[in-house]
Amino acid sequence: YQAYDSPGGMASAVAPGGGAGGAGSDPGAELAFQLEFTEEQLAELLLEEELEEESALTRTLSETSWARVAWLVALLVLVTWAFVAKGVEAVRWAALAGTLGFLGFADRGFLSVSHILSGISVGPEVYLRDMSLLILGSFTLVTTFFWGRVFCGFLCPFGVIQDVLERVVPKRFKREFPRNVHEKALFAKYGVLAVVLAPAVLGLSITVYHFFEPFGTIFYWSPSVLLWSIAGGILVASAIVPRFYCRYICPLGAALAIGSLLSPFRIRRVEQCAVCKVCEQKCPTGAISGPNIDFKECVRCNECEIQLIQKTGVCRHDMEVIRPRLVQLKTADSRRAA
Repeated sequence: YQAYDSPGGMASAVAPGGGAGGAGSDPGAELAFQLEFTEEQLAELLLEEELEEESALTRTLSETSWARVAWLVALLVLVTWAFVAKGVEAVRWAALAGTLGFLGFADRGFLSVSHILSGISVGPEVYLRDMSLLILGSFTLVTTFFWGRVFCGFLCPFGVIQDVLERVVPKRFKREFPRNVHEKALFAKYGVLAVVLAPAVLGLSITVYHFFEPFGTIFYWSPSVLLWSIAGGILVASAIVPRFYCRYICPLGAALAIGSLLSPFRIRRVEQCAVCKVCEQKCPTGAISGPNIDFKECVRCNECEIQLIQKTGVCRHDMEVIRPRLVQLKTADSRRAA
């Protein structure tokens, strides 16, 4: 029914397709009827709706584990500290340990592409039913839109596992794809995101995300041999190619990468970056090529920013010292070419 105000201080509701006919209306005309409510009755109806909304909020608050919320907020504070205090390795690894221990194994409240699917299928109210999910999701959205994929660098438990693999696997076993292959393979994860989201967008009741996202398999100890085979393959690939999953497969990372395109606060580069390879070699996702950063592929891990702060590369020298040497090198190269 469509509500509207009628003359004389009455509120009326008219059936869709109906008119406001009364006792003298033509019986052969389209059936129409009008329900009359006093202002007091309409106020009662509106009050009932407000009470229903308040009861939903009250139910969410009453069902919230505030201890769980406290642990999550403490972790987010630690992660923020680690992101801001660049170069303090102890804080960074404490934050990563908290992410793996709390979000991964203890609480298992990590974000997943399944939360995007739920939002599409059920609506945004799905996020309002879980206070911890609402807080973590809001933190992720805000940081992504302002600073990029901070979630991927600090709040993804599977990302922490990949960071650990990068530390413990000997360098002689590690490999990188050729640059042209790497740049093309980056788009694979966007295809995975499309495949994962398509059923929900089309209103289908099937899900395929668990074949592309090993989070549930590992942290919920799935009994599926197939899912463990997929997860094992991803772990082996990530041991050889640093952050393999983040680079080429992760659908949630792809969604956050799209959001990071709006980020105004990006990583600072200096003139010396044009002739230095230190940050490019340190980057775990291959997002740096010379002086350029493919920001949507950056997971804001702080590695390159630490190199700049500590001046571990060419940036330790002033450009006034570097430019004459560059001229000499270019001259020598020209003579050899001739």
